[in-house]
Amino acid sequence: MQRLPDEREMLEFVRSTLHETQLHEPPNANRFFFRDRFLHTLRVVGWVKRLCAAEKCNERLTVIAAIFHDSGYDQRNSDEHPIMGERICRSYMHQHGFELDDINVVCSMVRQHSYKKRPADGLSMELRVLMDADLLDELGLTIIMWDAMDEGHRNQGGYYSVLERVKQAYARLKKLLPTLKTDTGRAEYEKGLKVLESAIERLEDELNTDYVKDILHAERLSAVEVAARTN
Repeated sequence: MQRLPDEREMLEFVRSTLHETQLHEPPNANRFFFRDRFLHTLRVVGWVKRLCAAEKCNERLTVIAAIFHDSGYDQRNSDEHPIMGERICRSYMHQHGFELDDINVVCSMVRQHSYKKRPADGLSMELRVLMDADLLDELGLTIIMWDAMDEGHRNQGGYYSVLERVKQAYARLKKLLPTLKTDTGRAEYEKGLKVLESAIERLEDELNTDYVKDILHAERLSAVEVAARTN
């Protein structure tokens, strides 16, 4: 009987697949240089394990789907990454002797994982867990790091522009709360939102935003008045 690859072997395959894809991407294809898709994959797998410990689902198959869920990202191909990921996953599992039923279950999850706004009714618990795990990555304090690094990389703005971006991200992420599909995922997402909300409040205190805004507003008004007098 053919030995099935273990978790580490599948991860290494996906790592090499993503690396090969990145070698052929056009220059500056990844604006967020600090965002590594393989590390994102590892974190999603970690979230899957945490959610599966609380929700009744097949952890083995959900972990495999998480490993392959973003394997299809390729700037050279017009197909959506879940479709490409399903092809990669199906080929790999077939070549390595997985049972056809398991292949179909895993590949179905990979193909559907990006459609987060679908209602939970009718979705397997495994797919719900995968969708929630994907949403739980890069939430909370990670968003502050993301926006700060991107603003710095683009050499624009400063503390206050980062703060405004974080506030916009918080508003956007809050709207996604109803799309969480498991009780555990929803609770963890709410924790992340609360951490981000508290961080925003603290940043506003530390940066004295109200006082600074008043001063900057007064300076802008003065500049406008000066320009009006000289024209």
